[in-house]
Amino acid sequence: MARHRKKIIDLMSAIVLLALVALDAMLWNSIFGAAKNGRRTGIYFLPVTQGESALLILPNNVSILTDAGSDAAIVDDLQKIESSGDAPYIDLAIISYPQSTDYAGFESLLDHYQIGAFLYNGRGDITHSADWQKLTDAINAKHIPLITICAGDRIRYGPAAKIEILSPDATFARSPEPSDTGIVQRITTPNLSVLLAADIDVNVENRLLTHGNDIKANILKAPFPGVATASGDAFLRAVAPKTIVVTPGAKNTASAPTKEMLTHLVSSTSATIATTGRGAFLLYNK
Repeated sequence: MARHRKKIIDLMSAIVLLALVALDAMLWNSIFGAAKNGRRTGIYFLPVTQGESALLILPNNVSILTDAGSDAAIVDDLQKIESSGDAPYIDLAIISYPQSTDYAGFESLLDHYQIGAFLYNGRGDITHSADWQKLTDAINAKHIPLITICAGDRIRYGPAAKIEILSPDATFARSPEPSDTGIVQRITTPNLSVLLAADIDVNVENRLLTHGNDIKANILKAPFPGVATASGDAFLRAVAPKTIVVTPGAKNTASAPTKEMLTHLVSSTSATIATTGRGAFLLYNK
């Protein structure tokens, strides 16, 4: 993996991002120069076919999409929440880890949307390498930056929003186990706090607990299997969510939340358990 330096990506400043990731000034102007209107500020959890996907909308319609599911269904999912004036544009796309059920939808998305930059954990050799190569070829063909991020990096959008990357650290980023490498994001805005925890397992949860990370959030995207049993209860208590979102995918064949997991969540927390289900999305803006 290429040597990594801690990064703060400021979405309001072309100069800062230019210094950090050497983006061309004309490219940066195209990233944030698109006309935008319309969608409500908040986070949408999208009912992709397999895997998961979450769309964060910030003031001025800045959009950050984490994961895109397994297929072209993501295009329809996004179009259902767009207003007529929305440009087909995504400012940042984040790939939690190279597992095709979570990233393969980006390939279809590239045929319909412009994307400013992709962020990922630096690993392309874990699983489904042929699918990963196909996606990265498409990204490179469109000259879209593909940027490695890890624990300690931050994404800022003026005073309105901050995304802290809590994991993977250097050790987990090299792990052969995909769940160890998942990107964990803590999103905070004046009206919203969300922990997007990929599908980390208990060992990553324990690392977050023991290294002093602030993981408290009103909304938790449930990582499974990491909260499937009592071993994940300390993590749930530290996050203290008011809502736990379960994103099974409409046709998941693997890693779907089990009845036992959902029963455990209900019995171990006072949070509301919400699911994207089929053909629906959830919006949180408070």
